[in-house]
Amino acid sequence: MNILALGTIVEYFDFISFSFICKYIPFFGGYGTYTQFALGYGARLAGSLVMSLFSRRYGEQRMLIVSIFMITLSTTIIACLPNIPFSFYILILLRIIRFAFAFEFPAGFSVASESAKSYIVVNGATKGYILATIVFSLIFNLLGSEAISSFGWRIPFIIGGIAGFYLLLQRVDFSPKPMPIWPEYIFFTTAILFAMYSFQPNVAFSTNINISCEMLTNLDIVTFLLAFVLLFFKERYSKLIFSGLLLKYAFTCSILQMKLVSIMPGLSSINILSLLFSCLIGTFISKRYMYCSIILYLCVSSMQMKFPVILNLCFNQLFVTSCMISGMSLLREGLSKQKFLMPVIYNFIAFAASL
Repeated sequence: MNILALGTIVEYFDFISFSFICKYIPFFGGYGTYTQFALGYGARLAGSLVMSLFSRRYGEQRMLIVSIFMITLSTTIIACLPNIPFSFYILILLRIIRFAFAFEFPAGFSVASESAKSYIVVNGATKGYILATIVFSLIFNLLGSEAISSFGWRIPFIIGGIAGFYLLLQRVDFSPKPMPIWPEYIFFTTAILFAMYSFQPNVAFSTNINISCEMLTNLDIVTFLLAFVLLFFKERYSKLIFSGLLLKYAFTCSILQMKLVSIMPGLSSINILSLLFSCLIGTFISKRYMYCSIILYLCVSSMQMKFPVILNLCFNQLFVTSCMISGMSLLREGLSKQKFLMPVIYNFIAFAASL
């Protein structure tokens, strides 16, 4: 497991965990998941402007240390907040600070791209999503909603704080030890066993849900294909336009799937399987085949064909992963010497997609 991937895991574990657990926090419960997105992407956009300017002056490596320090600090303080009304204002402030310093994914992708291992950062975000889903499901099944509202909501933040502190020590160390491979095996084994244990065949093979038809219109598909044709001219601006479309579709599709899973708990195990499938895609499929999978997805979406939920979610994750890796790669190529602007553009597109 790479140190950059671990940073993205910590960031997305915290982000997804809060999306699941926020309605159970006694002094925050009335605001829910939509407030999380509004707080998150708005603060990330503002914070990325400052972080990008500092990364240009001090370097991305130092800003990654600052990023994980602020994420760890805010997460740890949230875990210690008392159940009183005034804690609401402290929580809002801490979440804004946490999101403002959310620099892990775009900066980590830029650093990892230099060694042709950018997929590890995308897979890190996916693993953070999987871990958050597993932790929340275990807490919900073992404790119940009343115990979660009393003290259980603190557990994901405690886990995130411990993981963030460990990562901070690794980054500050000037001669960090290589990451062992055994946590990778434990992670995938646990995720597969959990998904198999909670698997519901009647939900998995239902054809009542079609995410792609809800996400894409015919205008989106035509726009996408026109931008794809422009890409063959290999101009800098055509890469930026196409990367913007890819990232917009990736964000829109992933937000829709996240909301769907939070509404329908029976989809959790199927969602984990689709996310594991996404990790395999990011690791082994080349960029050329990712473009082919994106075009195939668009063609199937335009026909409004219905598939079983398990195939639908896997196909959806194939599209999200392909769009994210291809979009971030093209964005980095299009920015060229201005790659310090990657976090700003990335968070702007995420904010626009969440509206």
